Amino acid sequence: MIDQNDFVVMSPRFYYVDYNGNNRQEVDIWYEDGGLRLLSTYPYDINASLNNKYSNVSDGDINNTSHFYHQDYYSGSKSLSDYQNWYLQDDTKVAKKMGTASLIALDYEQRLYVGDYTGLPSGVSSEDALKGVQEYLGAYFIPNTAKALPIGDNDLNNELKNGYVIVSFDMYTIDNFNRNVTDYHLAYSSSHANMFNIENFDTTQNGFSLVANDVAFYDLNKASTDDYSLKGIY
Repeated sequence: MIDQNDFVVMSPRFYYVDYNGNNRQEVDIWYEDGGLRLLSTYPYDINASLNNKYSNVSDGDINNTSHFYHQDYYSGSKSLSDYQNWYLQDDTKVAKKMGTASLIALDYEQRLYVGDYTGLPSGVSSEDALKGVQEYLGAYFIPNTAKALPIGDNDLNNELKNGYVIVSFDMYTIDNFNRNVTDYHLAYSSSHANMFNIENFDTTQNGFSLVANDVAFYDLNKASTDDYSLKGIY
């Protein structure tokens, strides 16, 4: 996972539960955009920068990563120091498309090399140690006008409210740009080594019964625009 064409992919599924955490069912997400659109059919783009005020990344990690990007990928005329300064101050602050609300694909532009390269045993290079631990940073949200409906249903009379949409991510890596989702390199929750179980994922958080891969809740009776109001300026 050190090439430009290697990806960490997150594929969401959506589930409805009521406010008591009961009646869990898989749902389709629809949203308003000049008409009612199915999220899986009309993708909703997600863009974010690696180096922003919310990502909390260190200049050191960015510089360590860009050192090897200059070595491994770059074919321009910038010196190493100029490249590192450009990468830190410019490139990593530009929002890049990382996928859609129905499929996130994080590539080298959202990756940092963060391995500990100090005090290494004989025979282990600092480059291999640094690249051996990687951090991928991204963003995710569903449209502000999202509506949950039972699978295969597009009748708004059957819209599910008074509860939450749970976003459940399947996470896996794709080696060398093979986008066949059944041909993954490593999976976070495979049948051989489910990392949610290995890392003791808590399935009873705040009184809710969860399953591995559940990572986010959206309140169906609220929207991000509820945080704002319009007032006159005098």
